[in-house]
Amino acid sequence: MSRSIGNQIGFRLLIVVTALLVLATAAAAQRVRVQREQPPHYVGDFVLVRITADQFDADQPPTCTPGPMPDGILANFVKVEQSRREWRQIINGVLIEHSVIAYIYDYHVVADHSGTFQISPFTVKQNGKTATTEAFVLKFNVVPVDRRMRIALDVPSGPLYTGQRVPVTIEWSYDAADFNNIITNRLYIRSPLFDLFNFEDEPVSRGDNLLPIVTDQGIVNLKAKVSNRDLDGREFFVVTATRMVNVEKPGVHDLPAITANVERVTKWGQTLLGGRRPVSTTRISANGSPRKLVIESIPLVDAPPGFGGAVGRGFVIDVKAGRSVVRVGDPIDLTVTVRGDADLESVGLPSLTSAGAKESGLDPKKFRIPEEQPSGTILEGGRAKQFVVPVRVLSDSVTTIPPIAYSWFDPDRRKFETTRSDPIAMQVERARMVGAADVENSAGESPTSDDGSGGVAVEPKQVEPVEHGSFDLTGADLAIATDPHRLLVNDHDRFGGTATHAAIYIASMVLVLAAWWRRRAAEVDPQDKQRRRMVNTQVRQITRASTLPQREAAGQIAAALRHIAPHADASQRGQIDHLLSECDLMTYAREAESTKTIDLALHERAASVAQIVAKEAK
Repeated sequence: MSRSIGNQIGFRLLIVVTALLVLATAAAAQRVRVQREQPPHYVGDFVLVRITADQFDADQPPTCTPGPMPDGILANFVKVEQSRREWRQIINGVLIEHSVIAYIYDYHVVADHSGTFQISPFTVKQNGKTATTEAFVLKFNVVPVDRRMRIALDVPSGPLYTGQRVPVTIEWSYDAADFNNIITNRLYIRSPLFDLFNFEDEPVSRGDNLLPIVTDQGIVNLKAKVSNRDLDGREFFVVTATRMVNVEKPGVHDLPAITANVERVTKWGQTLLGGRRPVSTTRISANGSPRKLVIESIPLVDAPPGFGGAVGRGFVIDVKAGRSVVRVGDPIDLTVTVRGDADLESVGLPSLTSAGAKESGLDPKKFRIPEEQPSGTILEGGRAKQFVVPVRVLSDSVTTIPPIAYSWFDPDRRKFETTRSDPIAMQVERARMVGAADVENSAGESPTSDDGSGGVAVEPKQVEPVEHGSFDLTGADLAIATDPHRLLVNDHDRFGGTATHAAIYIASMVLVLAAWWRRRAAEVDPQDKQRRRMVNTQVRQITRASTLPQREAAGQIAAALRHIAPHADASQRGQIDHLLSECDLMTYAREAESTKTIDLALHERAASVAQIVAKEAK
């Protein structure tokens, strides 16, 4: 008996101790740890540093802040992910559930010169809870220069002007005889220019040749052209890509030399199936020449009144009127289309009344123009911008819509240029107002006739129609109804009664809703529709890839992600870049199994980010 009681007490004590241990685990202090890629690390290469934080609340991610970095070291945030780990235990028949939530922060750390650097701790904070990593050391080595590789950056010679759109060419070349010894998906090309301005890159398609460059936001794959060229008596494999840069910051910008480094295999081995695999590798690099960008501000003191902020060349302006026959006071939609070789996103519409030349622009005394200017819509793949401006004609003396002047700054000629639209012929009629003086006897009796009742008919007064201020009621029936049957009819029973009224009301509402829906559909930008269809098509391509062989599936997923990437936000582009890197590794792997399908987790990640982009594109 005493042994049974003792067993019960021991069992209960075990339950209490277990519960206390669970509570203690739940209340454990927050902790963070740091991981980094294994050395060697090289100047100009990204080193992945991962911060893992757990024992924080699950409602929102904590903030992770790097400490002060040494000179020459840059730490760029890449992404944050949440990881949840759950498991169950049964102890003496008691089910105990465990759940641990961790936040994973990825940073890219890069050095611009060689040396050993002490990296300060990273701090994670959330709702008053703070945890700090330990400091750590990163050593960066200089990559030896190898004459088998070359890199060049071609920028226009100045001066350039703010708002100008200019091409920048990157050319990477490698000795064709040794090309099979490099790992192309580990090529890194970097220039400070890539992070100094905003660039426009040509969209890539499946099957395009790509040139990878490194930016602070990650790796960007550029559409490229491939050729063979003889350089110094040797045949080189040459890859060329062009980016369009919008220069925005005036001043003199001294750009360090562009650099490229790649992993070269120094010794090959064989796989079990007879394929080749790298046994040992080394890093080699190439340096371009320093460049200087001279960017000047536009001389706005010399700008004509028709200047709309455009910087470029070859502008034309086209104006169309919604109609050419109107009455005074009627609205007219003027559709103004501007075309030119420039960045049209920042191009605006100048004041239509201040063209700065005789017989140009709209006279405010004859036209009423809205104060707010439209923002405009980009058309024709970025080669045109269209504005729709509603105006009202205030005078019947208007016979034409005069030419509209549009001015821009030509950076080649270093001066302002002006173009004008063609005039538009107009027919403007005076607005007609009808007065009480125009009322005539509607009975139509003949003059001075006796109607038999002793009265004398009065000859109707002939009145000319009066315009501008009087009302014309000629022919109007102004008689007062005296028929009792007509006057005693209930208003609700007129015109078919309540049922007819209800039917008319319902039909009217249906017509209004149909018109609203049709107008809403018509207002959707055709480019938006095309973008949605394209994104949805790529989502379907990614979904179908799950049944393909690994190499083919990776290539199809990568191609679809490259189509989607321009329409994703910054965080989604980071995920896409990581997925592209993984897909490229599978695509170019020498020993890819022909029957093995794509990794399920990779496919699900690609499908997830593609579906998010598709949802936001609606």
